Amino acid sequence: MDYGDVAFWQSYDSIDSHTNISIPRLVEEDSEALRSSYLSLIYDLGETKINKKRVIDILEICPGFSYWWMSLLVEKCNYAKSPQIDNVIKLMAFKDWLNNKRYNHIRLVSSNVQLAKAMQLLCTELSVSFKWEQLENKIDKISIIRQIYNKLPFTVRPILWLVRYLFFRWPLKGVGLDEWRKTPSKTTFVSYLFNLVPNAIEKGEFESRYWTSLPNMLKHSTTNWLHLYVRSSELPDARTARDIIKKFNKTYKGVQVHTTLDSFLSIERIYVVLKYYYKLIRKQKFLQSLLEITAGIYWPLLAKDCKDSISGNTAISNLLYLSLFESAMSSLPCQENGVYLQENQGWEFALIHYWHLNHGNKLIGWAHSTTRFWDLRYYFDPRVYNSNYGLNIPLPDYFAVSSKTTKTAFIDAGYQTHKIKEVEALRYLYLNSNRELNSNTKKSKNSILILGDYLRRNTDMLMGLVDEAEGLINRKNNFIVKPHPACPILSDDYPELDLIITNNEIQSLLDQCVFAISSSATSA
Repeated sequence: MDYGDVAFWQSYDSIDSHTNISIPRLVEEDSEALRSSYLSLIYDLGETKINKKRVIDILEICPGFSYWWMSLLVEKCNYAKSPQIDNVIKLMAFKDWLNNKRYNHIRLVSSNVQLAKAMQLLCTELSVSFKWEQLENKIDKISIIRQIYNKLPFTVRPILWLVRYLFFRWPLKGVGLDEWRKTPSKTTFVSYLFNLVPNAIEKGEFESRYWTSLPNMLKHSTTNWLHLYVRSSELPDARTARDIIKKFNKTYKGVQVHTTLDSFLSIERIYVVLKYYYKLIRKQKFLQSLLEITAGIYWPLLAKDCKDSISGNTAISNLLYLSLFESAMSSLPCQENGVYLQENQGWEFALIHYWHLNHGNKLIGWAHSTTRFWDLRYYFDPRVYNSNYGLNIPLPDYFAVSSKTTKTAFIDAGYQTHKIKEVEALRYLYLNSNRELNSNTKKSKNSILILGDYLRRNTDMLMGLVDEAEGLINRKNNFIVKPHPACPILSDDYPELDLIITNNEIQSLLDQCVFAISSSATSA
């Protein structure tokens, strides 16, 4: 079938540059402007007014704090939580490309319903006829329980999510709270109970791959550690996490005080969550109709994030964070310094708000890993930093960055220069070693390192590509596989591949392999 000129939505390929165009290539050629356009769109959504009240003001969930800052729209997690963001940016690039071109008809070949609706709006705006050639959507097999769950009313599902969460996390209730409330320390770290060193866990010692040598360097100073429990192979359930927190507190005897955010679970906290949730869902339809006007042709691609943020599982999860941080920060003796892992996830803004409300002193957000250009969580429209309306975005007092590249990116993005402090790259200190990491001496030419991803779908795709490629090569390769701690890889799932699964440090694995394969999202 002759489609005339063809715009490839996902491919960089363009066989004939005169008749074919690659949308991803257009995005990269105008990346700065397009990223700014998307950040501007999100800013405008928050500033949308009715009766002189902004969306930010309407979403004041508790005194002095707007829930807007916890929403998926503001978080902008385009690599995991909000995959349609990439389509918004592509649509922006496509719209710019269409300027000064005279097309009478556009045909979209895609299985993406939301993209089709957005493209229809664009064509209506441009007075161009539109046709959608719908491809069959590949649907993953889901369990009977999940099918029943998906048929429930949308606002009922979050309540069931909360019940399930409480059932699995309740064993953490109260663990470490006595130590937390009586701590003599004036310095608090907020981190994930995740990515811990297995050998240290067995001895009841706290060693984290996020903080590497820092806890040991602070052994002569008292510190508090508030952990967000994440399920992993080392800590597969809340009971195991509870036991290790007790071991940490026993080992360090007040020099380090450890607790978890789930330790603050209580009937009172649950009541607060439900009260906030009722307050949100009453505003859902009104807010959606208001935001739809501002979003224009991009609304079909943003609507799901808006709905989930206000009345879905994301809403109840965010409100639980808000309630638990209120309890955690109000029960902690006054602090002088606080440090947290900065990724600009929704929970961080709840922490910042209640830290400043209860302690007021220095809070540092540490950008602990690499900051990628298209990881939109780290970037905001510059106007956000200069708002005079109140209910401003909660920000730490200082931003700690581990590289000059990150510092430059933050300054270019509008962060205040005097608030940016360069610190050691704790997670990459092993690179100070004098070893030549890229030397191929004494390495097997057939040894390949595979670095797993945080997301299951990315890991499955990566392993599938390796499996397929191995069948096309005339030699047998040995694969050393390091899964992400949150996403295990099982050798039984890939019987045709010679896999060695390991949790050893990357630096030790580099010496054994000629090259490595990873997804684009991981910092590994």
